[in-house]
Amino acid sequence: MRLGLSLAVLGLQCALLVGAAAKAPLRRPVEWKGLEARKATVSEIVFHVQTVFDLSKPVDNNWLGRTANRFHIPTRELVVRRALLFKEGDRVIARDIYQTERLLRALDFIKDAKILPEAKGDGTVRAHVWVRDAWTIEVKMSFEQVGGQRSMDIGVQDQNFLGTGKTIGFSVSKDRERTDSQILYRDPQFLGTRWNLGADYRALSDGSARKFILERPFFALTTPWSATIGGESRKSKLMIYDESKAIFETPYWANSVRMGGAWAIHQRDDRVWRAGVALNVDDRRYGSWTVLDPLTKEIPPLLDDRRQRGPAMTLSYRQEAFESFQDIQGMDVPEDYNLALEGDLEIGTYTRRLGSTRPGSYAQLHLTDAWSNSTDRLTLFQGTVRVRPGRSDKENLMVKGNVSTYFQANPTYQVAAYFGGSYLHRPDPENLEYVGGLQGLRGYPNAIHPGDAHWVVSVEHRLFTEQRWWGLFRVGYVAFIDAGAVHRLDGKGWSPIYPDFGFGLRLGDLKSSLARVILITVTVPVARQPGQSKWQFGIGNTIQF
Repeated sequence: MRLGLSLAVLGLQCALLVGAAAKAPLRRPVEWKGLEARKATVSEIVFHVQTVFDLSKPVDNNWLGRTANRFHIPTRELVVRRALLFKEGDRVIARDIYQTERLLRALDFIKDAKILPEAKGDGTVRAHVWVRDAWTIEVKMSFEQVGGQRSMDIGVQDQNFLGTGKTIGFSVSKDRERTDSQILYRDPQFLGTRWNLGADYRALSDGSARKFILERPFFALTTPWSATIGGESRKSKLMIYDESKAIFETPYWANSVRMGGAWAIHQRDDRVWRAGVALNVDDRRYGSWTVLDPLTKEIPPLLDDRRQRGPAMTLSYRQEAFESFQDIQGMDVPEDYNLALEGDLEIGTYTRRLGSTRPGSYAQLHLTDAWSNSTDRLTLFQGTVRVRPGRSDKENLMVKGNVSTYFQANPTYQVAAYFGGSYLHRPDPENLEYVGGLQGLRGYPNAIHPGDAHWVVSVEHRLFTEQRWWGLFRVGYVAFIDAGAVHRLDGKGWSPIYPDFGFGLRLGDLKSSLARVILITVTVPVARQPGQSKWQFGIGNTIQF
């Protein structure tokens, strides 16, 4: 599965991905709605930036917490102010207050945020903006093992450089495919505005990769417009795996550019329709396949260079029905989920006039939704459909979706389940599906077989405790069952079902911005692969629910 440890500047940090759990939604305070009804105005905004460790709590008031706070640079007040959707002199609008809380919690360097009112004698209100900083400095010296594959990673990253909210980082990693040296920069408030800037450069042992994006997103329901310009370029080797081994490889070049903008065309109450235009460039080139395993019986996928360039129209729908839950992807902090449908549709065409080698129309649709019919249940859904023109037929048709559901039986016990699947028609070689450790089968190696469809299901029983280690981790336990299969490319149909079961610890990361939950598990594969151990030990988290 995943074995990883990260050393923070002041001590041990863990390199984590996404975990999951759920509790009852946290009720929103009614004070702001009452103040809106009375048509009160905000006369003053007071900012309270709390440091990482709360020394008023015994669990945090130790040598580690005191030392960390001494070295931590708090988020600057101006950075928090720029995220607000209201200012002094504005009339109170409760929706803007709650949306500002969500915007603040969505920032990587803030662990929690809330805005509380204080009524003044003159009928106005003083808004107290409370934010809790996250630990953002990571010095990585890690060894990882996911699905039997080992990798190493060293580097430094700060997601709140000098309290400015900017991210800078450098790392060197090595896995089964390549050595990767990366430098990155992120600025969510470029030049003090609502524009986001991101840039990455990666020097690969088999090539290089670059990425740049500058965008002004729809940061609120009432935002009138958005814009984006970005591009990616990559040169490396593309590999195909079977039974966890690389069997084919080819040189691979990919370049893409996207420019676009969108506008709110109809808004009413808690919902909005947005429409826009975009220009897309997507070029892919391949070399020739090199056979790495002469004993393989797989047939390498067709390699077909292409240039795709053309305009598109976009349409999106948003309805706002947010609720705050706790212990979904982390522990002990509010997490915001929209219990309403969201959809994004893009329809475009590739034209020869702009240099496309395959003219024709394409479309993609992305939907998300969530339901919570009681305070102890939550269900999340997301799905994507995409298709583009081919030489004689539609190709790279992709249908993907997943559902996660959570039932909180009592404050300390929860059942969580996940189902995900995909179907691809004539997929590009870089988009093949696999099942294995990285896809959530915790008892198996990565990339068991290549395919054009797959499914994975997991069920977990989760136990929460009130134990908190050094103020860094909250302790929980888990027992789980996983299963999955892939539709193989070699014409043999569906693979056997690969089930596993196991148990272990779930540790909630309470302080850093770098992680959510870490799993320490022992897993037993029911359908062992040749040469595979009877059990798998893992530290980390590759589970997506």
